[in-house]
Amino acid sequence: MMTVKILYFGMIAEKVGVSEEAIQSNFSDKESIKEYLEERFEFLCSMQYQLAINQSLTDELDANSDQIEVALLPPFAGG
Repeated sequence: MMTVKILYFGMIAEKVGVSEEAIQSNFSDKESIKEYLEERFEFLCSMQYQLAINQSLTDELDANSDQIEVALLPPFAGG
């Protein structure tokens, strides 16, 4: 089991109702994290967002790590 710290930003945080939480899981890859989150929060299925793993927009996940940080990043608007 690994500790997964999940950070929610912008409209995602508003809809989830928290800005962060920690869970225990055995995610094997980035896709398994995305599947878990979209099953838990169905609104994610219909919106564009990115997952950052340990502050990087990578697809790599160190499954041997005992903890990771996952950030859900909604689309950003600039001005």
